[in-house]
Amino acid sequence: MNQNVQAKNRIRLSRGDRVFHGVNIGIMVVLALIMFLPFLHVVSKSFSADTYVISGQVGLLPKGFNLEAYRFSFTDTPIVTAFKNTVFVTVIGTVLGVMATAAAAYPLSLVSLKGRKIFIYYFIFTMLFNGGLVPGFILMNKLNLLNNLWSLILPHIISVYHLILMKTYFEGIPDAVRESAMIDGANHIVIFSRIILPMAKPIIATIALFSAVSFWNSYYNAMLYLSDPDLQTLQLFLVNIVKQANATDSINTEMVVPTDTVRAATVVIGTVPILIVYPFLQRYFVAGITLGSVKG
Repeated sequence: MNQNVQAKNRIRLSRGDRVFHGVNIGIMVVLALIMFLPFLHVVSKSFSADTYVISGQVGLLPKGFNLEAYRFSFTDTPIVTAFKNTVFVTVIGTVLGVMATAAAAYPLSLVSLKGRKIFIYYFIFTMLFNGGLVPGFILMNKLNLLNNLWSLILPHIISVYHLILMKTYFEGIPDAVRESAMIDGANHIVIFSRIILPMAKPIIATIALFSAVSFWNSYYNAMLYLSDPDLQTLQLFLVNIVKQANATDSINTEMVVPTDTVRAATVVIGTVPILIVYPFLQRYFVAGITLGSVKG
């Protein structure tokens, strides 16, 4: 009984600690509201009637609930094809990106690798300089990747920032783990695939989330490399929808939808899938970032 009382006394926070935690919670609540309320306003506008949107009466809740903006986006338009293209690019790009990043990060994390610093500097150099827009387009043309979804995947499989995070995480794994496996006769491929990767789930989930968001939100490369309407991605399609809404609602002349409503609907369509995926990876996210940034 006395031990329980002593344990409670030890974990009791001082007044200064309570104030500190209270201030932190207050700041986090304010930041959360700053980020959430504008999005809630956009969602409300996407479900509101035209007259209320035009007059600026929509706040945090829809007024005159209707689905005209979404019907405008989905009627007589290839949004389903664009969605499939984006899912293909996101899934394949994320899987290949995580695999390639992990395969490159593991040898770079080994102190015994000859020329290790040279390879690291080589990767870091690409963060400071790149070939540029025109050489990139010429390269895609020479590789016959124009009007090909692989042109959105291959150039962006490895991110040096992700590589450094994963390398640092691998360096945090005790050397005794690798040494004991080598004593048992395991080579680096076995160690990497059966020991290191299972221990690296937090950083893998973090990199996968970063990569998925990047591939999902990318539209600039699609605008450069894809001219076939059947190959356009969701983000590029939504940008075109907004442009057409700005122009005179050329997709469907029978439907008159204000530009702000269409913009709000496109934001919701492009954002919700990532918001659905994020909670499943959230528990790995913080651990991956903190553990992957312990060492320089």
